[in-house]
Amino acid sequence: MPLDQALLRRVLVTLAALAAYRLAAHLPLSGVDVALLARMSGTAAASIDAASIVAIGIMPLVSALVLIETAKLAFPSLMRWQHATPENGATLARTGIILALALALAQAVGLTLALEDISGLVLEPGAGFRFTAIATLVSGTVLAIALASIIDRAGLGFGVWFLFLLPTLLELPKAYATQINLVLLGHYPTLAFLIGVAFVVLVAAGFVAIMLAGRTATPSPAVARATIETSIWTPLLASIWLPYGLVALGWILSGGRADATSFAAPPVLQIVFMMVLMLGLIAAGYTRSFARADIATPVPPVVVALAVFAVFGGGMLLQRFAVAVPFDRSPLVIAVAIAAAIAIASGLVDRARKAADA
Repeated sequence: MPLDQALLRRVLVTLAALAAYRLAAHLPLSGVDVALLARMSGTAAASIDAASIVAIGIMPLVSALVLIETAKLAFPSLMRWQHATPENGATLARTGIILALALALAQAVGLTLALEDISGLVLEPGAGFRFTAIATLVSGTVLAIALASIIDRAGLGFGVWFLFLLPTLLELPKAYATQINLVLLGHYPTLAFLIGVAFVVLVAAGFVAIMLAGRTATPSPAVARATIETSIWTPLLASIWLPYGLVALGWILSGGRADATSFAAPPVLQIVFMMVLMLGLIAAGYTRSFARADIATPVPPVVVALAVFAVFGGGMLLQRFAVAVPFDRSPLVIAVAIAAAIAIASGLVDRARKAADA
């Protein structure tokens, strides 16, 4: 089942963009003592990542998109306006980039001042270093946005999410290699390792089924895109909102006492309750927003929310029995949703089906 040339080009463009981003992560900010930072952090790679030209990277854009997506759920008219014309969608995208650059500037200032506060880390502290570092960090975000755009236009798509997941994906082979080594040494049960792998496979199969349902129920690309975006945003928004929800719950249960933040690490039942509440609100928000924007949803948002809850709940259960899963739950769902969408859009799933039938 060979790859067609168009798909191969898209794969190569995506890999080249990711390689460029990773290369930038190995270029430290000018004026920072990397050797000292390495001694403080324990490893040279981690130190350079923390003070590289893309130390902020794509995260300001992710934060901006989170704010916009939250606004779309809170105000369904915004989603309707976005989908009314291509120009509206482009305007909202530009707004996201402007907001991302503003967030990048704020984060760059904070990171630069934090680096200066560490004694001896900055070789020549002062206005010159601050201006150079801030400009470099913001430029790093611009580079990340440009690479994401290249992946969107000439690569496999989902450029922001590829860059967002890149650190996790790079650590994945190492994590599995460590687990296998522990199994071979007898320090980690073989059954636990197989259960962890089976969990990831089941999550992948489940979201492939969701993507296929979103595609086969209607030929509209916009509708299929809605299913993909719901699968990506539901776990991410839930994981972002959950800590705030737990603190609010703690504040309520404690009668408004100042120590309510201690509820950020509550019993399992409180976490499950708040997760159900968050996923319910997200599903309700998407249902209302899609209806207001006249977007058909062959896979109801509540189905995606239930699938995400199964992943989060299953992950918590595995942790309780000391079964390690290299992927964190939210990145796992996002990665699986993107991989399934790419496999379906590129025809790999259809070709695999035909090969199996033959």
